[in-house]
Amino acid sequence: MSRRGITAFFTMVMAAGVMASGPVHQADATLPETTAAATFPGSNGRIAYTKAWEVSGTPGPDERSAVFTVRPDGTGNKRLTFAREAGKPIWSPSGGRIAYEQAGAVWVMKSDGSAKKRLIDGRLVGWMPTGGRILAVRDLGGYATDPTWLLYTLSTGETEELPIDLPLVAGIEEPYHDFSEWTYAAQPTLSPDGELLALTLWRYDSGDDGYGYYHGSIFTVRLDGTELTRIPGYDYSWGSPSWSPDGDELVYWGSEPRAGCIDSVRSIYLDGTRGSVGISKPCGEYDPDWSPNGNKIVFTASERLQIANLTGTRITTVLHRTVGVYLYDPDWRSVR
Repeated sequence: MSRRGITAFFTMVMAAGVMASGPVHQADATLPETTAAATFPGSNGRIAYTKAWEVSGTPGPDERSAVFTVRPDGTGNKRLTFAREAGKPIWSPSGGRIAYEQAGAVWVMKSDGSAKKRLIDGRLVGWMPTGGRILAVRDLGGYATDPTWLLYTLSTGETEELPIDLPLVAGIEEPYHDFSEWTYAAQPTLSPDGELLALTLWRYDSGDDGYGYYHGSIFTVRLDGTELTRIPGYDYSWGSPSWSPDGDELVYWGSEPRAGCIDSVRSIYLDGTRGSVGISKPCGEYDPDWSPNGNKIVFTASERLQIANLTGTRITTVLHRTVGVYLYDPDWRSVR
């Protein structure tokens, strides 16, 4: 979840709250614009992540971002991209390549940062399990706009548009009687077996107490557009769902409607039952990702990159906080 995504959406939600004549609670003023990654099973390797910072001494805002990798113990931190703005790294199933976003397009490079190649316009969603195709998306997060989903074949450059049609409707109003209509789609993540796409759908909920929230639910859908299914259960403030290596659970950050901030990292099974992850800290956990062996979670916490067991014990800091530097989008390499 990028800092730009948080800021941009918070501004939009504040405007919506003013129009609704009710206060918007800050904890729920976040609909991240980024996608999330699945973790492929295997042994735990390096962690790729995005680092963003501002360059001082230049006229006006001068923000930069780049893709880095680091060992889980914090050693061997290495910068891989040197363009002005790059991020959202996702390891290939074999761990030999990294797909990432740069200047509105999906790129790919070797794990050491060499052989960079631009692939297709759009946002990165994930790798198909063979490593030969990448799923990308266009028009993600647009108001009542159905995204365009594209499978890109690396060997030929051919693209296939997928027939996924989401229930996004303009002008829907409260009260909502069911879960059949929504306003925005966000945060898609592809399952490790390439069979299911998980994503969040959102709509505005003013609430009976005068508070305003963006209310979201996680859905899954097959790549042929069939079996769109809402995962039941907790459905208020979600973020960055990411598949477990076995494809049975989704980990996410969560916040109760009146919480002062994002207050936990949790997981959920596809039938809506509580998952195996429960990490609670005072504030600021987001962008969770599973380790390939399924035993740990990496996440960002107050500008730190941290690792914890599934129950929140044995929290270790991979990269410490630096003023003016933001770390996000961690993705753990699978070593097979």
